[in-house]
Amino acid sequence: MSRFSHPFMRRRALPAVLPACLLAGMLLGSFPAAGQTREAPLSLRLVPKEIQLWGSGATQRFVLLGRYADGLERDLTAQADLSVSDSAVARLDREGKVAAVARGATTLTAGVAGMRAAAEIRVTATDETHPFSFDREIGGILTKKGCNANDCHGSVKGKGGFKLSANALYPKEDYQWIVQGGVYQVLSAEPAGERKPR
Repeated sequence: MSRFSHPFMRRRALPAVLPACLLAGMLLGSFPAAGQTREAPLSLRLVPKEIQLWGSGATQRFVLLGRYADGLERDLTAQADLSVSDSAVARLDREGKVAAVARGATTLTAGVAGMRAAAEIRVTATDETHPFSFDREIGGILTKKGCNANDCHGSVKGKGGFKLSANALYPKEDYQWIVQGGVYQVLSAEPAGERKPR
């Protein structure tokens, strides 16, 4: 049986299970070493390229993608230098989220390795607010906190007698389980015991 001669293989034993793509990358040297930077991208693009922020408090996150010589696009958002051309129309927070300030138009610019990409932002109806929506407001909170994930109340059996649809897929049913209450039973549309609102 042939022996590996790569330095990584000589220095330490490999874990029992190692993804084949990661192993191939280490052996072939396709991953940059510590402190070494990857080659510069050939082009950049912001996604989405053009948006409209409607209403008071409207926000949007952007992703900066760089295309490389191997034909792949990589997420460079964390490395990007972001700025908006008119901060009176939209502001940019530390996490790279754009928030509406006043009606108008502005441009978001992102730069990496001396290259730049831009996205157009139009802000409208900043004097109006979105009406409350259980689907959007509550469903969003449950998903962000992981309450409706597969390892919690979004599992097939639910948890502690409380069942939510995975990732708020069925918000009407979620609303009923929260507002009307009841203990969830597998393979039955009927709750067990008395229904008490949560």
